[in-house]
Amino acid sequence: MQASAAELLCLGGDARIHLDPAGRANRYGCAPTPDASLAAFGSSTASTISPEAFAAVERLRARLLERLGHAAPEAVYAREAERVRSELLILCGLVGHAEVILAPSGTDLHLIAGQLIAQGSRPPLAIIPEETETGSGVPAALAGREIKGPTPLEPSGAQSSAFAPVEVRAVAARAADGRPRAAAAVDAEVLALAEAALGDGREVLLVLIDVSKTGLISPSPASALGLADRFPGKVTVLVDGCQLRLSGPTLGAYLDQGAMVAVTGSKFLTGPAFSAALMIPRAMAARLASRSAPGGLRAVSAQGDWPEGWAARERLEPQANFGMLLRWEAALAELRSFAAVSDAQIQAVAAGLARVADEAIAAHAELEPLEVRPLDRGLGGEAGWDRMKTIFPFLMRARPEGPWLGREQTERVWRLMREDLGPMAGGRSLQARAAARLRIELGQPVAAGTRGGGPVFALRLCLSSRLVCEASSGDPRAAARMLSDTRLALAKAAWLAREVGQGRL
Repeated sequence: MQASAAELLCLGGDARIHLDPAGRANRYGCAPTPDASLAAFGSSTASTISPEAFAAVERLRARLLERLGHAAPEAVYAREAERVRSELLILCGLVGHAEVILAPSGTDLHLIAGQLIAQGSRPPLAIIPEETETGSGVPAALAGREIKGPTPLEPSGAQSSAFAPVEVRAVAARAADGRPRAAAAVDAEVLALAEAALGDGREVLLVLIDVSKTGLISPSPASALGLADRFPGKVTVLVDGCQLRLSGPTLGAYLDQGAMVAVTGSKFLTGPAFSAALMIPRAMAARLASRSAPGGLRAVSAQGDWPEGWAARERLEPQANFGMLLRWEAALAELRSFAAVSDAQIQAVAAGLARVADEAIAAHAELEPLEVRPLDRGLGGEAGWDRMKTIFPFLMRARPEGPWLGREQTERVWRLMREDLGPMAGGRSLQARAAARLRIELGQPVAAGTRGGGPVFALRLCLSSRLVCEASSGDPRAAARMLSDTRLALAKAAWLAREVGQGRL
């Protein structure tokens, strides 16, 4: 704990949050300290910490240092982890609905959920959306494969690989060309896989993603929850809500209908990458609490991450992951602010950004929106802010009707969006020069199928809780700046698509 707050924010995760050799940014391009000049539209991947969240981290670090003078690190950590679990439920309006397990990442949550289910005599079947819509490490985590390399709690990489096996099958949410598949077709494929496994005497863990990297829900909640209702104790639904683009009532509806929900503090909430929580309905928790944990979980999970009374705690080490704790504190600082904004205000901000983003994408021939489906859940009470689109994925090409940019070109555009390119925009219009100068975080490239004989990739402009709070602050200049930055961001993306696509940058 003698490390600085910035240093601690880079610990207790995996190599993705380690800083580059120059000590400036992690693999997501994010620094561990605030950067007020950055337009933060990248919350579907990761965000640079805000000044307010960093101040909250500094305050918690000071409290921890004081308490560590009187108690062991693992005891201090366990008490603070319990506070985080409690405050998360309070801020989401979920007290009494669930128990919570903390973990460094959403991938780790999938590993934990899979291992809690995989304690029967036969390996269960996990049905998931394809990894391009969830996370590249999710299939391996659910399958219980050996963890390779440094882990949050074993940075030397000398971890155990003792995990129970799980069979994993993926069901595509998008067609080969990247357009959304019909919801009925996705549901039918999921049902066929589940019924075959159940007929073979196996349990099923069904992962329902809400929402995905590109803004989809898959499979439909009605189908997934209906399947679990038909086969109680045999089908468990895990809602991958790791983006946390879900309102408290929606989270409560999922929990009340018996689904586990995985969330993170590092996407919509814009906390630093690597803070996650698994919400487990009370009735399910009573059943799962008696299940032990495989030894391999020591690589990612400590005793203090689990609620009291869970048998899994006894197989884990009394370790302290202060890096994760501080990242959760940053996320909670953002959630405290967001919880004070009314649903009507959130919807107004979301509607304004959606209008401007859609218009700006349409205004540039180099950009094309990646299609999404409406966010229909069928859970009742669908009038909340989370029915609104908050991720705006788009494809890029160098010229109208030309080929789409490939992986390397899209990756280069994503990186250049963060740079002040004003010196390269001489002779262009005033707005074009302003767009070139603006430094912008966007969501990382995500695979979006194949078009024109080659793979295509989407970048993502995103609304976040932080942007909502800024635009709802009562200062009309803040809302106007968000919309202006949206237009400039998409103008810069179109310009870079031309320059990169034609080999000039």
